[in-house]
Amino acid sequence: MTMVMLSDGRDKLCKVIQYGSRVLMAQSKASNKESYLMYKTLFENFRDSRKIFRLLKFVNEIQTIMKSIGKNEDGDPVDQVIFVASRVGFMLYWLFDNLLILSKLKVLKSNSQTFMKPSMFFWWLGVTFTLARTLRRLQQLKDTLLILWNFIQKKKKKKSEIDS
Repeated sequence: MTMVMLSDGRDKLCKVIQYGSRVLMAQSKASNKESYLMYKTLFENFRDSRKIFRLLKFVNEIQTIMKSIGKNEDGDPVDQVIFVASRVGFMLYWLFDNLLILSKLKVLKSNSQTFMKPSMFFWWLGVTFTLARTLRRLQQLKDTLLILWNFIQKKKKKKSEIDS
């Protein structure tokens, strides 16, 4: 876990360099072909090297799932099921993404593209469950606000009746 957390900081630094080189690449494209190629190489190398930092990220998701099981803060079991489903989706995304990276690095002898479809499917699943949970919570918030609004309107009506 500590290893993964430390790699997040390194990844952010590499991301700044990667996207900084992309900006410089775009600026030098028309004016200086040599600089353009240098920044393009830098961008591509950092893009590929940042993939290493994603290894073992599925462990974070496993820990999140384990913490949330049996811990139901708001008492809504449906919300907890949707949350765990989204985290399982992301855990499987990271797992297949790791297999994809390892096959691209030739650590695994499989074709890397065989891991692309399952990876993207589980990412979509995680995002879909997260969206469903968010929409459900927004609906609950709307219902609560409606109750509060009605309560305030009743108070105002009572106050105006007392005042008149």
